[in-house]
Amino acid sequence: MEGSGQIRRSRPTLQDVGRLAGVSGAAASYVLNGRPGVAPDTARRVREAAAELGYRPNSAARALRSDRNGIIGLVLGEVPRTPPPVGTMAGAHAEAQALGQSLLVTNAYGTRGGFRLAFDELLGRQVDAIVVAVSGTRRVALPEVRDGTPILLVNCFPVVSGPPCVLPDEQGGGHAAARNLLDHGHRRIGVLAGVRGMWATTERVAGFRRAMREAGVEVDEGMVRYGDYRLGSGRTLARDLLAKGATGLLCGNDRMALGARLAAAEAGLRVPHDVSIMGYDDEPELAAEAGLATVRLPYEDMGRWAVRSLLGGEPLPPRTLLSCDVVARGSVSAPPGIPPGRA
Repeated sequence: MEGSGQIRRSRPTLQDVGRLAGVSGAAASYVLNGRPGVAPDTARRVREAAAELGYRPNSAARALRSDRNGIIGLVLGEVPRTPPPVGTMAGAHAEAQALGQSLLVTNAYGTRGGFRLAFDELLGRQVDAIVVAVSGTRRVALPEVRDGTPILLVNCFPVVSGPPCVLPDEQGGGHAAARNLLDHGHRRIGVLAGVRGMWATTERVAGFRRAMREAGVEVDEGMVRYGDYRLGSGRTLARDLLAKGATGLLCGNDRMALGARLAAAEAGLRVPHDVSIMGYDDEPELAAEAGLATVRLPYEDMGRWAVRSLLGGEPLPPRTLLSCDVVARGSVSAPPGIPPGRA
């Protein structure tokens, strides 16, 4: 306002960024829109100039040019009181932000009607694509979307056929967990599996069996037990397996692994000197604080991959698997009588 003493600064433009970086406005646009063909040093100067000037892309103008609104919808499929897939949300948000997109989150509360309401809400907002994410891997029944809006499922898959999905490579994770114990010299391995029949449980046990077969170690079926992914279940099953002479315990998740540690302590066994324990999930604020060797589920990676793939516009296979990697910590070592490194 005239005479107010305030100075209105105009919003920096691509031309301003280009001038500061010593390139044209078109070259600056190429870099900031992620297009190829610009030398790395030039791209670095452009990004530094944009940061210095506080340049922000005009999302409305970009939407008009690309027939996109710059919004990705994220539907959470969990029932009330079930923890949401926080890692997936974090990864999806980080990737959307890096690509200049917005993320609009809603919840379907785990029901088909809830999915219908969530989809209608997002489609009414004219989102460019929809990501559906859950915490525990399972099948989901989704309503039909007839307007062609791309949909991608994270950590879940359709009941019959439907949108493509990205899943953890659970069999690879089970194989890696068993391989970690085998590489330390364990041959008498007990498995505290999760709920029998669940997809993740089945895949992890299959990975364990494959690792044992490759190592030439016969599986004692009495050492493969099923529970319910809870601490108490791990404690009960571990008591039995330790009594059977297990030197290593492969657990269905980190909570069962903590139950196994309690059982070991009750039996007067030290971890990892007398018995080694492998968890699964790398649950935040649990596995690390307990010093638990475990397998990390790629929740954040799946969220990033989903947003990046949807915006890429390329056809996707029905299923994509992302690796589950071992996180080495102090709960695994060589079994009694075998020096470290002599397995």
